[in-house]
Amino acid sequence: MTKSSSFFGREEEQRRLRQALNSGGVGVLTGRRRIGKTALLRKLCDEQNGLYHQAVEGTPPQQLIHLCEEIRDRLPIFGDITPKNWTEFFRLLS
Repeated sequence: MTKSSSFFGREEEQRRLRQALNSGGVGVLTGRRRIGKTALLRKLCDEQNGLYHQAVEGTPPQQLIHLCEEIRDRLPIFGDITPKNWTEFFRLLS
């Protein structure tokens, strides 16, 4: 095994995440606390020119506003339109 920055021994996780990214769609990554899920996702987003968003605790409208504010530079439609609900958000995204 080779050491890739601070990701020693995480080659299998990185391979599986890259495979999921290449297949498209929406994914969910789960696991115990403090094992590096966020670091892995941020690394892959940097490599793939992707977006990483950490959800905030709040009402669905607050969550949508926060997400749209974070992604509007990359997806300008969300600078002009704030969806009313998650269904509308994913329609706009598609």
